[in-house]
Amino acid sequence: KTLLFTLVLGFSLSALAKSKTNELCNLAHIESFIVDSSFSGTSVTDLCTISEDKTPTSAKLILKKIIDLNNKVIKVFKLPENNPFLGELNFEIRVSKMGPTDDSYDKQNIKIVMGADKNDYYADISSFIYVHEIGHWYLTRYLPTTFTEIHNIANVSTFQEFFADSLVLAVFGSLDTSDIKLPYCLRQIRSTGPNITYKLPTNTFDMGAFFRTNKTCCAQIRHSNADTELTNSICDETTNIANYFFPKGIPEGSSEPLNQYIQNLFNLPVNSENSLEPHLSSTPMNSFLFELSQSLNIPIMDLLLPSIRVALKKNTTYSCDLKEIIDRVGNIGTTTQFQESAIEEIFDEMKRMLVTQEQKLIFVNLEKKYALSVGKEIIRLNYIDLAKFSLQFEVKNKVKEVWLRHQPFLRSWECIDQSTGDLKESCDLNLQCKVVAQ
Repeated sequence: KTLLFTLVLGFSLSALAKSKTNELCNLAHIESFIVDSSFSGTSVTDLCTISEDKTPTSAKLILKKIIDLNNKVIKVFKLPENNPFLGELNFEIRVSKMGPTDDSYDKQNIKIVMGADKNDYYADISSFIYVHEIGHWYLTRYLPTTFTEIHNIANVSTFQEFFADSLVLAVFGSLDTSDIKLPYCLRQIRSTGPNITYKLPTNTFDMGAFFRTNKTCCAQIRHSNADTELTNSICDETTNIANYFFPKGIPEGSSEPLNQYIQNLFNLPVNSENSLEPHLSSTPMNSFLFELSQSLNIPIMDLLLPSIRVALKKNTTYSCDLKEIIDRVGNIGTTTQFQESAIEEIFDEMKRMLVTQEQKLIFVNLEKKYALSVGKEIIRLNYIDLAKFSLQFEVKNKVKEVWLRHQPFLRSWECIDQSTGDLKESCDLNLQCKVVAQ
């Protein structure tokens, strides 16, 4: 086993050290630059395998921008300069109906995927979007290599988006998307600032918020005759997505302030109408952290990373009551308990790190201003939804008539009838979960 490990390790290190043909890829610390061969100017799909002089000029501009952005990230995270991205980071441009607003981090293939307009394939990539996706890579890939206590955090959607946007704020000082050539209301989905607090109405942060905003935006664009093939494509595709998640129409949501409404969410059925959108619902935490950083003159990551490390060493215990489903599935016990990393404690740990009374007073005042305690409850809600997901699978083994398919960002599960393949309207078993110890 030792010999096998040595051989594997040796192979891995030699693979990491191998240079790409394209020197720009070496400077960018990326392993591949995947493109549609229709736009590569050659038959290849990986531009890192061809020389710089054979690379399309517009693609070289993107590579040079990635070099600049990655260097900024390296500086913020204090990553090792010789191999900052563990020799594994990949990049892809993919044609999408959503154009440059479509982006993702492909965790399985360790790849940042950026959407593109078919008519402007090598358009300037968004600095904000790219760095945001690097934040996902760091939290799910890099941090676990240095911190073994981390577990299950990759599935805590609101914390994931909070962390990724925190990196954007640490690098740029704002969530500005002005380098995306689209009308403001289509590209600027979220923002931070002194007015973005958890005292805003719940429907500012729910799953319907994005679709309501998009619907209004598209109507304005078309009414002013400012629409283009790309804006029409984005608007039409967003409408299709909205119809899928909200077949009865996009709900108006609750107008009650979220800091007053949050506890209701723990008791409501788990579905898209009762869900918070993770990008939007994390923005008050980002607003708080940015203002705290500015007020204390302490870099964002110097506040955040040490707090995460301490919080992850602790656990919170949750309990789920199964009584309501015993008759349906047979006896699997009346309650079940589980533990998760106490990542919701990050801000408490951050406060404890502060040295002077003046610093602590600034923290407390900002904590009240943004109703920060709601952020902790949202993270707990994410954990409980994950537990419900696991329990649903336990139940699934005994309830044979349906398959369950998880929609993690929507706090929901699709139920598919095994005999017909039809979607059932609801499969939530209304499990009641709560924090019992921390």
